[in-house]
Amino acid sequence: LLPVDSTHGFTFPHPEKVAGVVLSGGGGSVTQKKENEDDVKQKERETASFVESLKVDTLLDLGVPILGLCLGHQYLASALGGSVNAVAEMSEYGPTEITICDPQPGGPWILEGKGRDGGKNAKVWMSHGDSVTVAPTRFPFYTMASSERCPIAAMACPTKKIYGFQFHPEVTHSENGMQMLKGFLDLCDTAEWNMNQYLHLIEEAIKKQVGNKKVFILVSGGVDSSVAFALLARCLGHENCYGLMVDQGLLRHEEGKLVSEAMEKIGFTNFHLEDASEFFLGQLKGKVDPEVKRKIIGQAFLDTKSDVAKRLHLDDEDWLLGQGTIYPDTIESGGTKHSSNIKTHHNRIEAFDAMIREGRLVEPLKDLYKDEVRALGRLLGLPTELVERHPFPGPGLGVRILCTTEAYVPKNLSTIEENVQSLLAPFPALSSFSTAVLPVRSVGVQGDNRSYNSSVCLIPPCAPSKLPSEAWEALWKVAEALPNHVKDLNRVVLSLNHLSENVNKDKQTFVVTPCDVNAKRAEKLRIADHTIFELIHKNNLYDKIWQFPVVLIPVGLKEGSEGIVLRPVDSTEAMTASAYRLPMEFIEEAAKTLSSQEGIDSVFYDLTSKPPGTIEWE
Repeated sequence: LLPVDSTHGFTFPHPEKVAGVVLSGGGGSVTQKKENEDDVKQKERETASFVESLKVDTLLDLGVPILGLCLGHQYLASALGGSVNAVAEMSEYGPTEITICDPQPGGPWILEGKGRDGGKNAKVWMSHGDSVTVAPTRFPFYTMASSERCPIAAMACPTKKIYGFQFHPEVTHSENGMQMLKGFLDLCDTAEWNMNQYLHLIEEAIKKQVGNKKVFILVSGGVDSSVAFALLARCLGHENCYGLMVDQGLLRHEEGKLVSEAMEKIGFTNFHLEDASEFFLGQLKGKVDPEVKRKIIGQAFLDTKSDVAKRLHLDDEDWLLGQGTIYPDTIESGGTKHSSNIKTHHNRIEAFDAMIREGRLVEPLKDLYKDEVRALGRLLGLPTELVERHPFPGPGLGVRILCTTEAYVPKNLSTIEENVQSLLAPFPALSSFSTAVLPVRSVGVQGDNRSYNSSVCLIPPCAPSKLPSEAWEALWKVAEALPNHVKDLNRVVLSLNHLSENVNKDKQTFVVTPCDVNAKRAEKLRIADHTIFELIHKNNLYDKIWQFPVVLIPVGLKEGSEGIVLRPVDSTEAMTASAYRLPMEFIEEAAKTLSSQEGIDSVFYDLTSKPPGTIEWE
C-alpha cells in the first residue's frame, strides 16, 4: 500500500510481489486550470503535479491487472490519451443507477453478470465533479458501464487488463460492489488475508513502537476506543495500560456511568472517569464555527489528559498516549496529502499530528474501517453489546449542537428556490408540497471534498402517515436529485411539524436564534437523544439502524425555539451511508414526543445519503 506522496513515478520496492494495482479515489483533480492559475486550489495543483510525476509506463511495465477507482479512473483516462473535464451536468453524489454494457472481445469483462440479480443494472455510489469525457486512445478502450449523467461510468481495455470505475465499488452501498471487485481480483495472483493474520501484525507493531513503556489511552466507550483498549491490554498486559474517559459535558444520558460499568464488567479495572464538563463548556463559549469547535474539543481532551496524568504521577517519559483513531478519521481530516479536509476529527488536530511525528501516539486501529474494527473486537472476545454499539462521535453532542450568530441566507437564494421547484415539477405526488431553505448550514462531502452548504426543507400538506406511497417514493428520488443538480444544497430534510399541536399547518416560516454550545442546550439535546434511544428500543429498531444521530439546530418557527433533526443511517464502514427509512408509526410517535419537549417546536427527518451529506451535521 503506497500513499501517493511516498514516491515519484511509483518505484515499487518489490515489483515481483505486485499482483495487481488499484489506484484509489481522492479529493483532488487531474484537470489543470491554466486560464487562472491563482485560483486553483492547492490540493488541485498538488494532484496535477502528482499525475505528471506518476509515469503510467511504470505501472504498465509491471504486467499486472490495473484498476482505477474514481480519481484513479480519471488518472488512467488522462494518462492514456483520454480527456477528463469538470462538467457540472455530469457530476453525481450518492446512489446512482448504472447500466452495464455488453462484453467486448479481447479479454475478461469484469462487470459481466455483476448487475442486480445477474442483470445489467445496478445502483452504485458516486461522488465526483470531474468526469471522463473521452476514453483513452493509447489502447483500445471500451465503455463498460454508463449512467444517466456519466456516459463513461466504467471503462475497460480487456487485452491489457486495465479497468476504470467512476463509482466506488468498495463501499457497502454499491450494489454487488464486492463481486465487482472480485471480478478484478480474480485476474490477480493474490495472497490470502484474514483478521487473524492482521491481528498478529498489529500486535508486532504495537510492541515495536511501545517497547518498555506504557500506554495511557483515551476511552469514550464507543467501539473504536474499547477495541483499542482491549487490544493494548492483551498485547502489553493490563498493568501497562490505563484508560481515561472524559465527561466533557456533552455525553449522552448516563453515558459515563454505563461505560464505567461496562469496562468493569469486562475486567478493565485500570480505568478512570474524569468530569471536565465545566472546562470544556468554558472553552466552547461563544464559538460557532464547526471546525473551530472540533479543534477546541481535541485540544481540551489533551489538556485534560495532561492534568489527570500529573495527578496520577504518570511521567511522559514512561507513558505514551493511545487512542482509537480509525482510517476514516484520517481521510476526512485531510490527513493524507491528496485527501480533502471534510471535517477535522478531534483526534486529528495539529497537537496529535505532532505526537505522531514524535512517535508518542499509539493508534493500533488507524488503518481499519469501522466494520473491520467490529470484526477485530469479536476476535478479541468483547461482548456483542459493546462491539455492536451505535457509533458516537468523540466530541460527543458538541458536533450535534449547531451554533450560529445570525441566519444564513445564500446570495442566490431565489435561484436555488427556482431550481428546487423545477426539480419537484416532474413529480405530481409532490405538487402540494411547499419548500424552504433552512437558514443554517451543515457540513457535507461532494466530489470527495468538503462542502458547507444549505439544506432544503420539504413541507408536506399533511402528516406523513397520510401521504400516499407515491409521494414517499418521490421524496426519496428528490432527496437524491436535489444535491446533484443544485450545487448550493447538500441536504434534503422533511418537515414533521404537521404532527405538532402548536403549528400553523398552512405556513411554516423558520427563524434562527443565535446561540453557542452551553449546558442548557446540551441538556436539551441529551433529553431528545434519550427519547429517540428509548423509542428505537421500544420499536425493535436498534439492531436494524447503524447509527441514529439526533441533531439540535437553532432553527424554529419562532424566536427562542429550536429544531430537532432525526438522522438515522444505514452503513457499514462510515465512508458512505444511506438514510434509514423509518416506519411511519415511529416517525409519528417521535415527532409528537419531541415537539412537546420544552424549547423545541420543529422536527425534521434527514433524507440525505452520504455523500452528499456527512453522517453528522458538523
